[in-house]
Amino acid sequence: NNNNNNNNNSNKNALFKAETYNDLGCLLCRFMHYKDATTYLRAAIKQATKVLDVGHRRIALFEKNLAFTLKESKKFKRAIEMYTRVLSKYRALDDISNSAEASYELASLLNDQKEFKKAQPIARDCLEFRKQLTKNNKTDIHLVPALCLLAAIISAPKIAKFDEALTLAHDASKITKKSKDSWMGKTKNAEIDHVSKLIATIKKARSRHKQMGVKNRRKGANKAHSSQNKTNNSNELPISTQEARKSANESRIEKWRQSKMQAWENNEPKIRARCPTKEALESWMDVQTKKALAALEQKKN
Repeated sequence: NNNNNNNNNSNKNALFKAETYNDLGCLLCRFMHYKDATTYLRAAIKQATKVLDVGHRRIALFEKNLAFTLKESKKFKRAIEMYTRVLSKYRALDDISNSAEASYELASLLNDQKEFKKAQPIARDCLEFRKQLTKNNKTDIHLVPALCLLAAIISAPKIAKFDEALTLAHDASKITKKSKDSWMGKTKNAEIDHVSKLIATIKKARSRHKQMGVKNRRKGANKAHSSQNKTNNSNELPISTQEARKSANESRIEKWRQSKMQAWENNEPKIRARCPTKEALESWMDVQTKKALAALEQKKN
């Protein structure tokens, strides 16, 4: 009995410490002392895991507070990892409300980091969680953030589901206009204006995406046409053209040889240092001529 009492007291002390650390960490985060806040929140999790199962709701709460602190301190990669863990725990606990909150935060972070393909399924889950929590899917203001977030994510160029994004944004606009409640903590006009800007942004993105698609198709067609013409021209050059090019190359080489010979005869120091005798000059020019002809042949091929 004494052992049991001691164990109970020890567990209570550990939980009390964990709660205290958590409260202190949240308070420090509120005052933007993120480093100290992170330290205390990690200590809260460590204390709680001594007496609670890792998947316990209270530990999930402490981890959610830590994830929020990491986000506020702009440690986005760690925040994403922590929110992923938190979401997994709330799913296992079948906690729809906290799952909706965690999935919204996680999808928002991924969207900010431009990881749209990862964000999309999480944002869809967030919307589904919200729908499970609402009584009327056509008027509940709590659906609007999830609708807007998903619309913003799937209108990204890498996903480009513009029609669906516009449908979601228009739904958000209708709910915002009908509902008397607020979802941004701002005036009704400001919230309506926010959704209207989102709709305008999606339309611009769709128009830009279509223009880029047309340009890329034209560019690809022109490139293929140019490549084909180049191949045809290189393979089907008239004999007279080939002979003319060969003659022009030989003429340039001969002109170069004459200029080097003239420089050697004029006792220019640079050429004399390279080729002390006329035989050495002839031999050097022959080597350079072969290199030039090989390079021209390789360029033609």
